[in-house]
Amino acid sequence: MRADHIEAIAESLQRVEPALALERIVSTVSASIRTQPPALRMRTLLEDEPDLLTSGSPKMPRALERIIAALTQQGATTLQRPRCNYCNLVRLLPNSTGGALICSSCHQGDRGTTVECVRCGQSKRRYSGIGNRGYCQQCWTDKQAAAQPELVSNLMSRFPNLPERGIEIAIAKSGALSAGRDRTARLLVECEDFGDSWFMDPARSSRLFRRLYDGLRGAGAPLDEPVCGHCKQPGPLGSRRDGLICCRKCYRAGHLTTCDGCGQEAGIERRQPDGQGHCQRCTNKLICG
Repeated sequence: MRADHIEAIAESLQRVEPALALERIVSTVSASIRTQPPALRMRTLLEDEPDLLTSGSPKMPRALERIIAALTQQGATTLQRPRCNYCNLVRLLPNSTGGALICSSCHQGDRGTTVECVRCGQSKRRYSGIGNRGYCQQCWTDKQAAAQPELVSNLMSRFPNLPERGIEIAIAKSGALSAGRDRTARLLVECEDFGDSWFMDPARSSRLFRRLYDGLRGAGAPLDEPVCGHCKQPGPLGSRRDGLICCRKCYRAGHLTTCDGCGQEAGIERRQPDGQGHCQRCTNKLICG
């Protein structure tokens, strides 16, 4: 299955860069995406948002950034590397904020912003936080040190009938500790600040919180089945539109635009160098023609 997803991703890339050999693109994609789940997510993303390959959007996944950078070095000219979300320059983007990639200079500037720390109340440089709730470095370090037991305590007070072990398993399933990153403190802050509303309406939550929600529900917490934030129907909810977690159908409905080939409202499959976008049917005609 992974090989099928890799090939589909490579074909999406080759539609933008037809001069590059498919075998070379497959090799590049395979080196960047080594397991099936992220390969499936990437394939779905490119099927839903083909413009991502030429937009230079800072919100593209980091794996796609690596693929585009590698193919650019191999001669790709239409693919666009992402631009920093702050300075809008094409450069190395090792950091991110709010789901968007940023360069080191802007990251340092963001951390240099002076805020009133929500924990100690003093005006200090912002080190971390969520939204407009900033923490200084010392307070965030202290928050991280006690995050796991405080998060378990918070959830046990919300779901007193769940065993502590079930809550710990749900936290583990959230992915708060994965890929060498500890986001337990972030998950704790989300539960403290947004838990009352997000447990009632998980479509408004973050992906991290949503995974916790699913884990708690699987452990027996009295939580409703998640539904699409737009059509309110249950089902696979792997997309987001207008800030709400949603199904693929509603995501696509929100990204329809006029095809420059046939004039119909459709998802754009291919963007030409002159900026014209074509739906899948018109793209197939271009390839076959």
